[in-house]
Amino acid sequence: MTLMKQLNKYKQTILMTLSLILIIGFFIPWVVDNPSNETFAKSDISMSGYKIFTGYHELASTFKPLVEALGYPKIAFLLNLGYVLILLPFSSLVALVFNGLRLKHALVANWVVYITHTIILFSTFLVIVLFKDLRILFYSLLSFTAGFYLVLVVAILGIAVLILTRKK
Repeated sequence: MTLMKQLNKYKQTILMTLSLILIIGFFIPWVVDNPSNETFAKSDISMSGYKIFTGYHELASTFKPLVEALGYPKIAFLLNLGYVLILLPFSSLVALVFNGLRLKHALVANWVVYITHTIILFSTFLVIVLFKDLRILFYSLLSFTAGFYLVLVVAILGIAVLILTRKK
């Protein structure tokens, strides 16, 4: 049996497994304290997607009025986009259930899940890597961990499975 036939045969199982991994990956640490950061008041920071969201919730409510007062209302509006982060595990759960129940809209749910995960995580990674000051600040304090890369790679794998198994 060729790889394409196996992919088509086990497509539902593969997509359900990938969705489950995305849900679990949301609660695995995404960033940790940079191990080379040696200070006298060093603390062990480990944040999963969930901790980032709960911390972001407090951070956005603090910084939004400050950014608006500085005269950047568009940037203050962009701060609200961080709330989309909590939708990631819920969308994965919806895709998992839709696949399990073999609903008609499971394919749409899968596309939405894998594309949103990829866009959000990859754009975060690109923004940090491309902007020099942000990159220096981020990597001097923190570093990405296996959880972040796991979710990103699984989302890309999900897109690849959907592309390879689509009906023409």
